[in-house]
Amino acid sequence: MRLRVGDAALADLDANQIDARRISLYDGPIESILKDDIGTLEATTRLYGRVWTSGPQVVIRWYEAHPPDGDVGRAAG
Repeated sequence: MRLRVGDAALADLDANQIDARRISLYDGPIESILKDDIGTLEATTRLYGRVWTSGPQVVIRWYEAHPPDGDVGRAAG
């Protein structure tokens, strides 16, 4: 996906809470939406992953991307 360490983009973390002023995250699956282009991914790409909240900070790992053109990308490893 041509992403490098340090690359960054804005995203709506939880697609189900876009209009919320504050969001709540819980352990489990999450669907996010990119607001900016990053690497080969365009804005509005949907990212699918998992949230962990049990450590000292919230961790989200995205493992699948669904760009607007429909060409699904999956994280390696």
